[in-house]
Amino acid sequence: MPSILPSRGPWALRPHILTGLAHSLARYSPTAGIRTSEPGPPLRHTVEAGVAIVPVTGIILKDRPPAFWEAIGIGSTALADLAPAFDAAVADPAADAVMLYVDSPGGEVAGVQELADRIFAARQVKPIAAAISDLGTSAAYWLASQAATVTSNATAEVGAIGVYAVVADTSEAAAREGIKVHVIRSGDLKGTGVAGAPITPPELAAMKEIIVGTHDVFVEAVARGRGRSVGQVRTLATGKTFLGAGAKAAGLIDGVSSFRAAVMSVGGGSAGPTSPTRRSSTPAPASYDDAMAAVLAEMGKSPDDLEARSAAAKIIRQRWPEVMGAHRTPKPSASTATTRTPAPSTGGPTTYAEAMAAVLAELGKSADDLDARSEAAKIIRQRFPETLGK
Repeated sequence: MPSILPSRGPWALRPHILTGLAHSLARYSPTAGIRTSEPGPPLRHTVEAGVAIVPVTGIILKDRPPAFWEAIGIGSTALADLAPAFDAAVADPAADAVMLYVDSPGGEVAGVQELADRIFAARQVKPIAAAISDLGTSAAYWLASQAATVTSNATAEVGAIGVYAVVADTSEAAAREGIKVHVIRSGDLKGTGVAGAPITPPELAAMKEIIVGTHDVFVEAVARGRGRSVGQVRTLATGKTFLGAGAKAAGLIDGVSSFRAAVMSVGGGSAGPTSPTRRSSTPAPASYDDAMAAVLAEMGKSPDDLEARSAAAKIIRQRWPEVMGAHRTPKPSASTATTRTPAPSTGGPTTYAEAMAAVLAELGKSADDLDARSEAAKIIRQRFPETLGK
């Protein structure tokens, strides 16, 4: 692989895209030594229907590429720009939710997990969604999978979970030119990949160890984001790409829809002020419990329907965020009203971690069981919403 590439890897990028990138850059050799571009306008989000839309397009890089990339038609997104843009979207008071607009084949691994952690953590602050438009593979899917809801259009390519690196053994080519390369090294693995020097089996094994370790981080991130077990995700992590319906069947996304429909779904669309997901101008209920009862009644759902309660919780966060954590004070019964005052509730969890431990204990599940943690998270949103984000 030509050294013109901004990184030797590991890569979470479709191989043919990487090869095409290398060839395109090789043809533009006059500026091969340039690594960073001139300062340009920062990446910004837009707000539509109460949803902050953050674009993730082109090849994902840790830092900004040379300015000529855009001039020769190579699109990219730098994590150095994407991370602050995402943070700004989460903090924007005009946005009730955040959506990643994803149209990317992936890219460099460097910096991706750090942003994935930020996206996942932001789910405690606002609803976070991702809409894959045509392409969301490798590092792009790594990021998208951390959203609470992921959709794609019908012909989108999704997944390609895995990483790789490329190293060329050019020792035979050098020998044919009458060149013998000597690497004077302090250890057996130092200087691996020097042009013209042979690549030894121990060197290949050491590089494979890095790839496998990085792959494990990728798989664990997807399992966390999608609420699946590591084992379930590992069976899908072969590098295979799925079309929209296949991705949904595999559990990589939640639904197949257009980007516009996805935005309307998250933002409440144009259904007017009575839409359940649109922030209401009417006075807020006195407590979270009252709000839950009101929204469930609008939806025609039972309080015992956990999926309906989860959907209602999202609506409450958008419509009446001021009631989050405000629970109804139980009224004394008629027989005890004149003799006893209800004692305030004490001993409840004060942080999300404590709530998670308590609910997992009730379920009789291990903290390592990702499926159980996903179910526990739904229960926490209903029972202890005041711990979210703590």
